[in-house]
Amino acid sequence: MKQLFAEKGSVSLDIPNIYGDLEYLDFLIPAVIALTIFMGSVATTGSAIAGEKEDGTIVRILMTPVSRRSVILGKTIYQLILQLARAVVLILAAYFLVGFHMNGSWLLVALVLIIFTLGGVGMGIVMSTRADDMESFFQINMLVTLPSMFVTGVFFPLSSVPDWMRYIAYLMPLTYANDAMRTIMVKGQGLSAISTDLIILSLFALVTFTAGVHLFRREA
Repeated sequence: MKQLFAEKGSVSLDIPNIYGDLEYLDFLIPAVIALTIFMGSVATTGSAIAGEKEDGTIVRILMTPVSRRSVILGKTIYQLILQLARAVVLILAAYFLVGFHMNGSWLLVALVLIIFTLGGVGMGIVMSTRADDMESFFQINMLVTLPSMFVTGVFFPLSSVPDWMRYIAYLMPLTYANDAMRTIMVKGQGLSAISTDLIILSLFALVTFTAGVHLFRREA
């Protein structure tokens, strides 16, 4: 376009790119991190509880003076540490391997991922209480989480999909995590720009975690 307007006798037009030279990897990496954290927190939490139910470990744990609340707290803290460490590794790998540069705040990224991980932990607990063993948990897990990979705009912008798919995407929390991560990491924007995403992710975390705790205390 610049060459078109730069011919002799024409006005030179300089069109700035607000977000730099955005490439597909810049679009992809923040969402892949969110997807990895989501699927990782759900799968590792749920499979741990389902495995403990299958081999009887959970019964022996609950026969000790340790409360159910302490068991859940321990699993949650473990997941928060694990998923934040995983995110740091992924961001550093993206930087060194493909030259990805994060333009925003590490603290905001951590905030988004902490809230999202809490929601993932809650979802994992809920699904594990519905499963009798590891195999049935993974079947439920694939049924619930796999669609998120394809309809929430991880690999392509939601503006390019049919309306019906976009409506489904807006019902899934990963959509809002993707948007928040891209807004921070690519656009370099602050808290006000992701406030709606944070509210929705917080509601997701509150509902799933509360339901998970309630079901675990009732079923275990």
